Amino acid sequence: MFASTRFEIRFAWRNILGNVGRSLVVFFTLTIVAALTVTMVTIDDSFRQLFTHDRTETYLDIDLVMTYDANSTTRIMNKRTITEEYADRFSFYASFFNFYAGIGIGEELTYAQILSSSVAEMERVIQTDLPSLAAGEAVVTRSFADEHRLAAGDSFDLYVGGNAYPHRIETISDDVGLFKGDVVFVNKTELLDLIYGASNLGNLGNTIYFALRPGVDLAETVTLLSAEPEYASFVFTETVNAPDIARMATFNSSIFFGIGLMAIIALVLVLRSVFPILFRDFAPQIGVIQTLGGSDRFTFRVWLWEFAIILVFAVPIGLLLAWSGINMARRFIDVTGFVTLDPLLTLIALGLLGGLILIELALRFHRLRRRSSVALSTDRKSERQPASLVFFAASAVLLAVNRIGAWYPSPWGRLAETALMLLCIFSGMSVLLSGLGRWSRTIPTKSAFRLFTIRHLAGDRVTHNALKVATMSIVVIAVTLMLNNFIVIATASVQDQLKTDYVLSNIFDYDPALKTEIETRYGPASVDEAIFYTMVVMSTDTGEKRLRFAFSLDADAIERSFDFAIDPGARERFADTSRPQVLLPISLGRVYNLTEGDEVTLRISKDLPEATFVVAGFIDTYFDSIAITNLISVPSYQDVAPVNALLINVEGDGEIAAAMIRDYASRMYFLLDVEETFTEISGLFLSIADYMMIIGWAVVFCFVVVILNNAVLVFDAMKSDYARLITLGAGRGTLYGLFAAEAGILAAFAALAATVIVIVFFPAMPELMLLFDNYKIIPLDPAKTVYAIGAGVLVFLIGYGTYFVKVGRMRITDEIKKY
Repeated sequence: MFASTRFEIRFAWRNILGNVGRSLVVFFTLTIVAALTVTMVTIDDSFRQLFTHDRTETYLDIDLVMTYDANSTTRIMNKRTITEEYADRFSFYASFFNFYAGIGIGEELTYAQILSSSVAEMERVIQTDLPSLAAGEAVVTRSFADEHRLAAGDSFDLYVGGNAYPHRIETISDDVGLFKGDVVFVNKTELLDLIYGASNLGNLGNTIYFALRPGVDLAETVTLLSAEPEYASFVFTETVNAPDIARMATFNSSIFFGIGLMAIIALVLVLRSVFPILFRDFAPQIGVIQTLGGSDRFTFRVWLWEFAIILVFAVPIGLLLAWSGINMARRFIDVTGFVTLDPLLTLIALGLLGGLILIELALRFHRLRRRSSVALSTDRKSERQPASLVFFAASAVLLAVNRIGAWYPSPWGRLAETALMLLCIFSGMSVLLSGLGRWSRTIPTKSAFRLFTIRHLAGDRVTHNALKVATMSIVVIAVTLMLNNFIVIATASVQDQLKTDYVLSNIFDYDPALKTEIETRYGPASVDEAIFYTMVVMSTDTGEKRLRFAFSLDADAIERSFDFAIDPGARERFADTSRPQVLLPISLGRVYNLTEGDEVTLRISKDLPEATFVVAGFIDTYFDSIAITNLISVPSYQDVAPVNALLINVEGDGEIAAAMIRDYASRMYFLLDVEETFTEISGLFLSIADYMMIIGWAVVFCFVVVILNNAVLVFDAMKSDYARLITLGAGRGTLYGLFAAEAGILAAFAALAATVIVIVFFPAMPELMLLFDNYKIIPLDPAKTVYAIGAGVLVFLIGYGTYFVKVGRMRITDEIKKY
């Protein structure tokens, strides 16, 4: 048995080396297929790892954060109760007083986050050694120092309590953990003395960071601390929250779904297209072995070994490519931890690949066994492609039935549409090519060679498979390029919709005189009162969504602040102040199956833990983490939801902003630059978008290689036919003409089919994304569609260009010999 196995392996190795060019093409094809399959299957888990790294590298050993509710007036906490009753639950805890303040650097005035605690506590939180700080000394991050050209020993002014306090930079520390970006660290006792005019306030703060001891339950700890009356009004946040990370991962991977779906279909077609080409050589081999008394099973095992040997080399390289591509995201998301390929998901992906190869081999082997050894040894004809008008008609009928069915608007209805559309198009192409072949037989011609191309295209399975691969590869290239373009358009669209320049927030002691003061002192274009909430949780019958922003405005203030398309009926309902109304993004309505008149619950703050809102209508925006309510105008909520922000539009440069920072930072109000804030909060999404574009271009490159590889394989399968044509009197110039005609016909068919697929598939993508709790309307840009499909067709024609090179190098005598 051992000797038999060794012989089978040697035989398989001889087959591989017998046609090195073809084997290399198969190797590259399987490598790309393995890389893309593993990437598609593991993409969601990879995003989970990336976001987990992002959180752990920000918070390091910190497990839990207790801080004030940004929508509440209670902002100071004392850690004494924690020290006396709960210290045994934590390996350490650190009390900080954090806020945003104006920083004066020469003539420049900017914002920075101020972190303050004892030096020892800061060292534990960021796991970095720091020098002792005297009064008036500070530590700044390296990124902040580089941005403002600061060095150790330089000075700046910290605006607190209406006064500017000079501070000297004691040292510049590398960005790490929470101490990253525009952040300044000062001694907390000194800072609180400046603010409150009292000393020995080390137990006070507005944020406490906790690191739990091993084995301590986090949820139980939160429950115990929340039950303490002095901590009941504060917010507890788990630093690495698995459900939130899972939602983020699913949201981002869903954007990749369109590419992934088409790529997987294309990869299946790529694999299936390889086998008819290979079996043109396998068939004579099994016939010769049968004639010599060999076993069919021996031949099958040899083929298995042949694929196994190629996969032994292709799979590790494919895994390396997949791992490298996924880990490219670290640079975009700014994490240092590596992403690993989940072993189970990787095995599933490779199992699917191996299973498909095994099934295809078994089916084709079963077909060959039914033929005689003589026929197998001598018949070198191409495998015929059946064209069934009945199958095409049935696919078209099912497609039409699916469109009129009640299930059609659902994600599963659109998924069925995609599958039926592909069946209909591919079977239709076979019927058209077959009909073209029959029509060609009615054309009188002086040269039979001129009709070879049409009749060859009409019934050759290799060519039909090549056409399907080319079509789907063009679709993948087009979808990828168009999705990349959509990401750019969506980001720009949201920025254009934000008309407000600044939000003066954190106004916990609002008085209408403040609005008058700003209008008089700074002369802005407009100032509107608002209630501004962050991180609001929306609950519906079908799920929850954490909203980044919730604005409450008068109905007439919306147009001054946002450029959202809102239905007139929705505006009318929103103006009804008899009960709370809310405007939500269209995407949230689709994800959570909401319509006008439905009710949703918003958990806003400790002071307003829950309120029920009627959905007045929907706003057309790609930013789906925002809500606009009329709470500010509802009389019954005036006491529990007071004005806490002003939306300000200015005309001119940033001088007004600098003046407001100087004047109001001292009151611990926060001036939010809307454009900068959107850039900041969308930074992760934009980083993911940049990464998606890189992955998208990698997919495009892979399918360029697939098209070129497939062209080489098809030529390898057809070169004996071309050699016979030359033997029968066709010159190489005639062959060049045949290639040009064949390429033109196939390119036209592929371009037409790809255009139909893209036109049908893109409108279905929003519904398909609902499978991942996401919804994005992706517009179909005609110019971009033509450009993207044209790019794919160009690659296909370049692939056919290899025919001209290869036929010039072809040795006729080597190709016409038979076994």
